[in-house]
Amino acid sequence: FGTAPLRCVPATIMAAEKNHWGSVVLLSLCVLVAWANFLCLPALFGELETDMSLSPSQMAGVGVARNLFLFGLSPVVGSLADGFSRKYTLMLGMMWYGIFTGLMATAQNFTVLTVFSGLCGIGMSAVFPVTQAIISDRVREGSKGLAFGILGSTRALGAVLGTLFATSLTTPHGNSTVMNASSVTTFALYQEPHSQMWRAVLHAEGDFTLAEGEGEVEEEQTPDVYLWGVSSWRIALAMIGGLTFLMAIFIPFAAKGETKDPCEEKCIEGCRRRKKMTEDEAAEHATLIAKRDEERALEKEADNTPLKQKVKRILTTKTLMLIICSGMIGTMPWDAFSFLILFLETIGNKSIIAGAIFCAVTFGLIVGTVVGGIIVDKVGKKYPLKGRVALGQGGMLLGIPFVVALFLLVPPEPKWDWLYGILGTIAGLCIPYAGLVNTCFLTEVVDPKLLSFAFAVDRLFEGTTGSFGGLLVGLIAQVTGYKKGIKSEKNAEALAFGLLVSTAGPWVISSIVYTALYFVFPKEKLAEDKRRAEVEQKRKTLSMKLGKGGTEETESPATGLYPDSVYVEEERSKRNLSPEGSIQ
Repeated sequence: FGTAPLRCVPATIMAAEKNHWGSVVLLSLCVLVAWANFLCLPALFGELETDMSLSPSQMAGVGVARNLFLFGLSPVVGSLADGFSRKYTLMLGMMWYGIFTGLMATAQNFTVLTVFSGLCGIGMSAVFPVTQAIISDRVREGSKGLAFGILGSTRALGAVLGTLFATSLTTPHGNSTVMNASSVTTFALYQEPHSQMWRAVLHAEGDFTLAEGEGEVEEEQTPDVYLWGVSSWRIALAMIGGLTFLMAIFIPFAAKGETKDPCEEKCIEGCRRRKKMTEDEAAEHATLIAKRDEERALEKEADNTPLKQKVKRILTTKTLMLIICSGMIGTMPWDAFSFLILFLETIGNKSIIAGAIFCAVTFGLIVGTVVGGIIVDKVGKKYPLKGRVALGQGGMLLGIPFVVALFLLVPPEPKWDWLYGILGTIAGLCIPYAGLVNTCFLTEVVDPKLLSFAFAVDRLFEGTTGSFGGLLVGLIAQVTGYKKGIKSEKNAEALAFGLLVSTAGPWVISSIVYTALYFVFPKEKLAEDKRRAEVEQKRKTLSMKLGKGGTEETESPATGLYPDSVYVEEERSKRNLSPEGSIQ
């Protein structure tokens, strides 16, 4: 599995790492609010159905418009973030997202609602890829798994809170009971509410529905919940949109994606007080400006690869391509799991019991994401080349026995609900590893200056194909004998078979594709480490030529590399050892 280099870590580096966790927490709060906003809309489909007289297919169209802009523009926004400023791109994206979410509350017809929903997708496209890139800049190697685990768990938690917030202000109506129950199923699955859309379309075609009683539902309904004379869904969107906008204000304080050196800060401060300078201060300021310009030229000459070639290098990175291919298939089970509540209801459980069982799965997933991040870091330190590949592949394979037990071995009866809950919780604890491993891999084989773009490309392909997981469940269940409007054993078996095929099958295929990373990732990781070291060495050489003597061996903000001499000298000074002394 490869060996990790034995290297002492100075106290100064550890202190800097601890200082960055504040940024991780605040950025995670931004993601929490963003995903609460994202899952708020599907939870309000029932109110939209009654207040605006929207059909299920129209409600699905509102979500599809948002997802098209979200996935389609992610690479564009990611490249802008890498070339402009990650923290300000994230801030503007959150503000944009909050503004148009609030404007959705003013929509009076389907067309306006769909347009605003699509514009919301533009803002959302900046949130997760850019946040991942900033956290990669702010956290050092050996702790990135935990940082990404915290980010993923808060994302799931935010989706939970968003769903609960929206449903607490609304009351389900008629067929919208299915829609609201469905919206509660995807909140922790790291996926967008595609399944609600597929179920809405199938429901509109008369193929898929779950009756909550007998008798016909009246066509015209009025919303039961008003706040201050306004429909509750409008209040919910306005409040969550305002919270999203306010959260964006704190991003510049939390997300320091670009590191300013002291010289740059002194130049900015000098420009502000130029009129009040003495002659000596003005001369010092001119020297600082010249030094800043030299540093900029130095950085450009040290890594002068054209942007076009860098992007091409990303798109030809075999590790990234394998992660995308594996993820395009491996993310389908997350969306397929959105039918779990419907399955639990079909075997005879009440909605509240089915929701409670799924909450257990959610709890396991949230905890498993954080714990998984810690394990990924520990495995990465001990076996940096192939250990995490085995961990990610094992996580996918470990999920297969649990879904087989859930949908094939456990009798489909309400008296076995406790076993469904236990198996679901354990599965949630075990299966988040592949996503965490993939994120860490990208930070190690991709140029740090282009991470936002790399994450966005990965998001584009995985999000698009992963959305077909719910559709696959519905089609398989329909082919194997699912009949609408009844709760029967045959329907339960059809749904169970659809869930089993749509989860275990993609995991098996994805794990097979993942095997290639054992051979590809180590080579590309070592090549990227060598490239970064060469850039750093070239920078030092140029610095010496410019008369700086090469004595300032500091961390490179882009790469986070520290020369061995820095480790040695700091450890010697820490222990008061002579140059001939040894480090133990």
